[in-house]
Amino acid sequence: MKTRFVLSLFFLWSGFGIAALAQPVLENERVIYTGFEPRLANMEKIESQPVIVDTLRLPREGTYELNQVKIPTFFVPDTLSVRRMGKEPLDKLHRLYAKGGFGNYTTFLGDVGFNSIRNKAHGYSLNYQHYSMNGSISDRGNPAFNINAFSGQYARFFKPLTVQVDAGYQRQGLHYYGFSPENSPILVDSTAQVYVQGRASAQIVSRHRTDSVFPNYQAKLDFMHHADRFGFEENHLRFSGDLNHFTDFFAAEFIGIRTKVDLWQFSALGNGSNAHIVDVHPYLRLGRRTWNVELGAGLAAGKNDSTDLLYVFPRLSGHWNLFSKYIIVHAALGGNVERVGYGNLIQDNPFLSRLDSLSTQHRPFEVRGGIKGAFSNDVSYSLGISFVDQRNAAFFMADSSLTHRHGFTVRYDNLKTTALFAGIHFHRGEKLRIGLDASYAFFSLDTLAAAFHRPALQVKASAAYQLGEKILARADLFFIGSQFSNGANGGIVELNPTFDANLEAEYRLTKGLSFFARLNNLAAFRYNRYFRYPTIGLTVLGGLSLSL
Repeated sequence: MKTRFVLSLFFLWSGFGIAALAQPVLENERVIYTGFEPRLANMEKIESQPVIVDTLRLPREGTYELNQVKIPTFFVPDTLSVRRMGKEPLDKLHRLYAKGGFGNYTTFLGDVGFNSIRNKAHGYSLNYQHYSMNGSISDRGNPAFNINAFSGQYARFFKPLTVQVDAGYQRQGLHYYGFSPENSPILVDSTAQVYVQGRASAQIVSRHRTDSVFPNYQAKLDFMHHADRFGFEENHLRFSGDLNHFTDFFAAEFIGIRTKVDLWQFSALGNGSNAHIVDVHPYLRLGRRTWNVELGAGLAAGKNDSTDLLYVFPRLSGHWNLFSKYIIVHAALGGNVERVGYGNLIQDNPFLSRLDSLSTQHRPFEVRGGIKGAFSNDVSYSLGISFVDQRNAAFFMADSSLTHRHGFTVRYDNLKTTALFAGIHFHRGEKLRIGLDASYAFFSLDTLAAAFHRPALQVKASAAYQLGEKILARADLFFIGSQFSNGANGGIVELNPTFDANLEAEYRLTKGLSFFARLNNLAAFRYNRYFRYPTIGLTVLGGLSLSL
């Protein structure tokens, strides 16, 4: 038994050896012997689910219907508290205002006003003013004057429009004092002049503005009456209107038309002069936040006495914010025609003594341009140039033809004016404001030797300061360059440059009571704004004002 077991092991070993010798040995073959590493073969999972094969399937049929019974539901929203915007404190308005003062040269000042306070439905105001002075100027006549004026306004506010009426009356008394009493003894009463002015207006203004459905409109009717002591009288009736519509096809634009109809009636010592002018101005105004342009044209037709009038001119304007608010470029091109009215002449020069005729002033060409902007939030500036071509411009000429009225008459000439202007302003809220403006003009005329009573250089400086709620102060400085006038015996007279300074201060004792003081012509210069008419020297005026 042992011998068989040994022989079996021998043959088994011999077979393994022969088998090992029989395996071919490959070139570069390496045999690596390592330990036992157990591994799991991939298992295939059974994904199929068991299915019961039912040999008998019974179909189920269901019926559905809506239940018409309403089931009540209850929902109570949470209560939201009312949100109110904070109101900024508004300044108290006063119904009654009164101001009175007294000064040297027997100067009196009075100002009384009564007005409504805040109201959404309407607003009104009444005002009366008085200012008079009885002074004297060496080597001149009586320079006394007095002004009394009354005015009233009423406005009614509706949702789509506003209706406003306005009326006023003014009476101004003065003297022609441009003579020497020693050389020309004239009675004071014969030099007195009285001007009377009455006005009334009514207008309707829509409140749609940028509504693309309803048009914007404005219609206004004005009437002016002027008369004096010596038989000069003028009536002026004007109707003006503006109709436009807002669209946004290209930009925020307005398409509209402006119209103006003027009627004048003037009479002087039995002689009459009538005129009428109709002005039609269609336009297109469009723009965005940084630019705005208006394109239009004007057509004016009418008649001045026996002369027919017909003019056509362009009307273009626009501005462009070149660099934010720091540099803004603006320009305008246009023309105009208007009557040289008697009321306009006596407003510019109240010492008008003789008037032979009234003419129509035509501006066929007028161009303006410049830049403006701000260096900072407190400092702003402006620079510009303009050129105006005027036909029949009015000039005041010294007139001595009337013994008791050494005043002025009017002559007309064509005038071309090139003007340069500049300004700089500083403001720090309502506490401090300082401004400086200057202009210089170059005149070119056809027949007259000089632009009489038109200064080439004009400079104005102003400052206003408010210290808390108690003290307010204001100062104004004026400089007017030399100008020219015709002499009493012919030739040309040069009027010296003019400097004037005014100062005013106010102290508010309470919110309704304050005291004020005013100084005019602080340097006490005796200058001639018009030939032979020097100004009064230093005037001092003081008083109080009351608000209730």
